[in-house]
Order: sequence, then structure tokens, then C-alpha cells
Amino acid sequence: MKKRNILIIAIIVLIAIVIGAVLYFIFRQEKEIIQAPPVERYEFQGMEYEIISVGGSVQDIVTGFLPQNKVKTLAEKIIADSLLKNKRMKETTLLFYSDIISAGAGECDVAEIKWTAKNGLAITMIGE
Repeated sequence: MKKRNILIIAIIVLIAIVIGAVLYFIFRQEKEIIQAPPVERYEFQGMEYEIISVGGSVQDIVTGFLPQNKVKTLAEKIIADSLLKNKRMKETTLLFYSDIISAGAGECDVAEIKWTAKNGLAITMIGE
């Protein structure tokens, strides 16, 4: 009878360990999913900006409101940096936002820049 009780207790402990491990990995994965993407902060010629996402050929950039000449200068810098990392890049789109709230809502409110190796920059100012 004692051996049977010990066996039952051992099985219960083993089941508890397995359930605990499964729950640990489930909650750990949820935490990783919820985490925000990394933010890269930069400064160039007195302009501070944050690259908040780089997904495929689109980059979301928080700059605050900038005039077209500064948007162009900053876009050229970001594209040059991207080309250093990926020499085979043929096109990219930069979406400039005034703040993180606009970026989170997906409301590009400063400028949209399309760059292709063939045609160069095409700037659409939104915030002017």
C-alpha cells in the first residue's frame, strides 16, 4: 500500500511539473509577442529622428514636422545608410511621422518618400 501511495504522489508531482513547464512557455511567448519593436534613435545635422520599424522595403520614421528640404536631406542619409547595410537594395519607402502616436495609428503626416535605384527619390509632402 505504501508503494502505491508513493507512486501516485510521484505521478502527481510529474504532472504538475509538466503543466508548469507548458504554462511557463505559453506565457513567455505571449510576453515576447506583446513587446514593442526596437526603436533606433539618431541625430543628423541637428535633426533628431527615430526609426521605429524596418519591415521589408518600408521604414517608419518619427521626425516631427520638417520642411521639404530637410526631409530630402534626411531621406538621402537614411537611404545611404540602408544601402551600406544592403548593397542589393533596389527600392525602399520611407514614411515620415510627426510623432509616435501618428506612427502607431499608421497616419503618415509629414512625408512619404519612395526611392528606387532606377529613378531616385520621389517625395510627397503631406504636412505642408
